[in-house]
Amino acid sequence: MRCNLRRGLYRALVLVTLAGPACAAGQRVTVSVDCGKTLQRPPILWGHVNVSRRAPPPVELCARVEKEFGRPEVTRCWLMLDQMWDYRTDTYRFDYEINKNYYAGDPNKKRYGVVGHTTGLRYYDYVDSVSAHSKAVLMNIRRYEQEVLTGMLTFEKWKEVFKAAVRHYKERCPNLLYIEVLNEPTAGNQSNLGKLENYYGFYRRAYEAIVELNAEMKPKLPLRVGGNAGFRTKEALRLVNDFARDPSPAKKLDFLSFHHYWVAAPAEIAGWEDEIDGALKKAALPADLPIFVTEIGYALKWQDDPKKNLWQAAGMTAFQFQARYARDLRLFPWVQYHSQPQIAMVQFDTRLRMTPYGAAVKMLRMHREREVVAVSSGLGQKGNGLGALATMDDAGLTVHLWNLQPDGGTAVRAEVAVAHLPETLRTGALVVRRYLIDSTHSNCFAAPDAAGGLEMVEERRSNGSADLRLSAELEPMALCLWQIEKARAEQQ
Repeated sequence: MRCNLRRGLYRALVLVTLAGPACAAGQRVTVSVDCGKTLQRPPILWGHVNVSRRAPPPVELCARVEKEFGRPEVTRCWLMLDQMWDYRTDTYRFDYEINKNYYAGDPNKKRYGVVGHTTGLRYYDYVDSVSAHSKAVLMNIRRYEQEVLTGMLTFEKWKEVFKAAVRHYKERCPNLLYIEVLNEPTAGNQSNLGKLENYYGFYRRAYEAIVELNAEMKPKLPLRVGGNAGFRTKEALRLVNDFARDPSPAKKLDFLSFHHYWVAAPAEIAGWEDEIDGALKKAALPADLPIFVTEIGYALKWQDDPKKNLWQAAGMTAFQFQARYARDLRLFPWVQYHSQPQIAMVQFDTRLRMTPYGAAVKMLRMHREREVVAVSSGLGQKGNGLGALATMDDAGLTVHLWNLQPDGGTAVRAEVAVAHLPETLRTGALVVRRYLIDSTHSNCFAAPDAAGGLEMVEERRSNGSADLRLSAELEPMALCLWQIEKARAEQQ
């Protein structure tokens, strides 16, 4: 069980940082960083990622992600049962060509709304790459839902195919750990179940298959099953209630998942875990289930506009900031790579250039072990405005700002006062490096020949002391990060 007192202290600190008013155009904003006040828990800022199926990523993408950001804790990938198994011949093609139309001219096969692009990528190459470059794999499995609901297939046959699929890919990828059952069940272009009441029939067959597979295979990493990958907390809570009513003694629910795009008030995210935990307790279920937001993004409204990729960078940084102390809540941002119609939400564009949002992920990965108190006068109650995060370890200090302005028109001048630097940084020379993401920096969309990637815009020396002053001009949606470390000669 959680320590409620500790959680209360963290929540109180969040409320303090939200107390300031939203900044007006051109307003000076002050940020106070106190290195003498360290929070007890390290922030969780990254580690759970998405690869697309609709736009199959180049096979080298997962290796590139690991090189740039580190090895993800969990990578979410996709399996389409109707591509893997052919209902007409009862045959399996485990290494199918992703998004190939295997049912051209078939009048009986149901069509699903999001067809996807064909690139010749085969499924083994796709899943092997995900498995090789992630600590664990989450596989979303769907399709044939319509065939079951209309009676073309029985639930028993669907379970048989589902089980055969999980067995095969678990044998191939031992770090396949999580199985997510269906995707956006009520969406017309996804599982298209019509109503959420139709979901639990699929979920029950899925958990039965996973229980059986764990007993039969006895894997070193037992399979876990969950869902329902619906919209917002509301649809996830429907699964909680349906599961609580299930009388089976063998029922299994290892994680909850849902999707949420365009959170207008990022501060709401800090309450999602408490909301779901309350429902779990009310249903007499364990309140420590992992909660996976398996798709989340800021720039959905403008997803085909490359300029809005900068908005995704600032928005997702704010989202991760709000979720950073949740014990069980993990965000899976959408998405590492996609086609041009979703260019505003990608970390790498179709030329594999790192986008502003990719550079923002790079910033998150530059943080250190211990968070120290950072208070911004420009952060509003809803979590918009100028956010600030500072972390420290024995080697140095990282100070991170983002200017999340939904109106798109508020630039700020940030004045940062750092107090009580540790003893190791008070004597001798320091190196101060500043990185910037905005309309012209770290922005592969700024010009046709722009390379992208995180750009360092300043490097200077400073004399060590107990206090330090920093400043930066930030456009709307811009992000800035300082790394303060001992000069190399001092380190030697």
